[in-house]
Amino acid sequence: MTDTSHIVKEIKTSVELLSLLNENRQFFWKENEQMEIRVDLHSWKDYAFYEFKDVPRHGICPIEDLWGFIKVNEFN
Repeated sequence: MTDTSHIVKEIKTSVELLSLLNENRQFFWKENEQMEIRVDLHSWKDYAFYEFKDVPRHGICPIEDLWGFIKVNEFN
């Protein structure tokens, strides 16, 4: 997998996140790359919903704040 964190720091809007979600990407917690996170758009403009795959942890935050704790990788 390729680290693409330099790209996502510029993603701050719902439209930009939707474009990223339509690409072949996986989202992981920066502190433990074994923990996958599901990311989706929230109905609030420029907000995202996130949910850890294997633990009961989820939330809503501004899209630009996702990149403080989420790492994005691209499938090879």
